[in-house]
Amino acid sequence: DQRSKKDSSVLIDFFGEKIYCTSAPAYLALKLNVPLILCYAERLDNGKHIFHFKKEILIDRNGDFEELVKKNTQIIHDEIKDLILSNPENWFWLHAKFKSKRKTLLEIKNIN
Repeated sequence: DQRSKKDSSVLIDFFGEKIYCTSAPAYLALKLNVPLILCYAERLDNGKHIFHFKKEILIDRNGDFEELVKKNTQIIHDEIKDLILSNPENWFWLHAKFKSKRKTLLEIKNIN
């Protein structure tokens, strides 16, 4: 969920902007041949949190390794985008994830 440095990231599309994101989850899933399962915390009105575990993200495992890392990083962030759109009030960034401009919750809600 962090904005990553250009030299250690891959360029993907996220909410209509090209941004650099860490490729670590895709890299590790491919390198170790392990499943990739998305987990996130939902903040409740009472201040407590519920942790959700999504079904396995099906990633592409056949082809050039570097291209697979980039392709699968996009797949992972597409899943994250869907989670954010389903409950944008539960997400915030304390840093400038979008370098060209800061996205607001209102902009995120109106993307789809």
